[in-house]
Amino acid sequence: ILNHLADRVRHTFDVYNFQDDDWSLVAQVAGISVDLYGDIVWIGNHWETPRDGMNCPIGSTFVQENLGCTINFAILVPYWSPTGDPFWCKVAAMAVLAIFHVNERNDTVVPTASQLDAGNWAAAAGGRFAVTYMLLNSADTDDDGNAGTLAFSEECLHYDARRNGCAALIGAAYSRTSSPVATLGGVYNVPQVSYWSSSEELSSESSYPYFSRVIVQDGHLASGWAHLCSHFNWTTVAQLHVSDVYGAGFANSFIDAARELGITIRTSQSYDFGSEETLANAMDTIKASKALILLVICYNEHLQTIMDLAEERGMIGDNFVWLVTDGVSDGARVLNHTDDPERLARQLFGALRASSVGNSNTQRWQNAEAAYRERIAEILKDNPELSLFLNLEEEEQFTCPDGDDVCSIMGWVYDAVWAAAMAASMMTEADIGVHYWAQDVYENLKANVSFEGNSGTDVRMDEYGDRSAHDLRIYLKNWASDGQEDGFTTAGFFDKNIIDVRSWQCSPLQRAEVHAESLAITPPPAGHGWPSPRRLLAMDGHHLVACWPWMAFTPPPAGHGWRSPRRLLAMDGHHPAACWP
Repeated sequence: ILNHLADRVRHTFDVYNFQDDDWSLVAQVAGISVDLYGDIVWIGNHWETPRDGMNCPIGSTFVQENLGCTINFAILVPYWSPTGDPFWCKVAAMAVLAIFHVNERNDTVVPTASQLDAGNWAAAAGGRFAVTYMLLNSADTDDDGNAGTLAFSEECLHYDARRNGCAALIGAAYSRTSSPVATLGGVYNVPQVSYWSSSEELSSESSYPYFSRVIVQDGHLASGWAHLCSHFNWTTVAQLHVSDVYGAGFANSFIDAARELGITIRTSQSYDFGSEETLANAMDTIKASKALILLVICYNEHLQTIMDLAEERGMIGDNFVWLVTDGVSDGARVLNHTDDPERLARQLFGALRASSVGNSNTQRWQNAEAAYRERIAEILKDNPELSLFLNLEEEEQFTCPDGDDVCSIMGWVYDAVWAAAMAASMMTEADIGVHYWAQDVYENLKANVSFEGNSGTDVRMDEYGDRSAHDLRIYLKNWASDGQEDGFTTAGFFDKNIIDVRSWQCSPLQRAEVHAESLAITPPPAGHGWPSPRRLLAMDGHHLVACWPWMAFTPPPAGHGWRSPRRLLAMDGHHPAACWP
């Protein structure tokens, strides 16, 4: 902290070589905020309305067109790497679109946009509430979160003639990046709103006092997995997890949820980034446990190695069920991280994946999609680095299906920008311009921010700064082939509001596609029987044909046959027992 204050003194008083007695000057500055040019902006809680560009407070920028200070947001996205990733470039572009909409009070996605003018900012800081943004890259080459931490430190925690810090951070994507960034944010008073960092460990206010997020924390998803295992009577499970804050946090959450339901965890093994040796040792231990249900908490980059090691040990086949968390991508994107897509697709056949998504309103998402297509040329012009991996003509035709990874994250990042903007616009006059305004913004996020957004009908945080799980929906997907492309196909979901968490349902979206009587059902391979966990879904080559339950079920009445559209659901009295195509 003293070094940070010393940085301010260097720029303010041209003192660059500190002697022992110079630290008294630092102590004096600790109680007085001074702008870059030596003009006192505030002392204690006294604020003077800015008259020109020389006295905007830390975390803001004077904009002549706005006749006042605009608040600075940093957006942390892993959008650039040597290999490139259009997925994250889309997310970054959607964040910029949200900034546009905030400044324009565009209410096509967030109907309550006008609330930004009801806060205290305009009266206290001069001009209309508006956001200035800087796009920061957090793509790692070594999976340790350092790139994002360095970008945040360089742009948000240093002050000179070019930079005046940031008042809020939108990000990061990965929990392994948010952990060190949120630690720094706690020391230097920068509130943070993440759009994809889901580790339950980040809920600790003592460790991360200004961290919040618009995605539900992993404890809810881990509980969903535990209930799914209980539903299918998978009472013995082994798990493998990456040894970062995401992997360890998810593993602990699953263990707690599983034990409450009477599920035995045979073994829980971790592995280190980039260490095939620790992975091999972990797989040996899991093999020795004789567990057949395997939960894997990993990233795309590690999945091929894991599956190869499993195949070498005879752990892929009819007797094993592989469950993967949302660290593994949806659809065929995961195949971009292997040199042999056919091999990985074969190894993943039958695997299950679950991910949480916002219960998004279709019309609002369609409005966001339309605005993205309409404004993408402007976004790429302002941020040419995104043009390296996004094709303008393709992006002008952009659409994505419900429940898709990129749609969900784009929805969350859009809402993260709006949540931070609403919280900042509510700051009281005494707090505007004070470098310790983070507490006010954070408290507003927890207590006062609630809006209809891109990712749900009621975006709000709980007392820990986590996205409320009241509108949680978890999608269950099964790795299968539609005859043209390998990937995870939606099998079902549960919605916390309308379906008991123990009652996983066949997806109504898929159910609508398979009502034709002409479809034929191909039974699972010989020896599997109908309740085979590897063939939870039966495919006719193109569409989902049926969800095979683990429980026994009664066929339809005589004469109806398996394909009867009139008996779409058979009931055992309490739960759906089967979906009849």
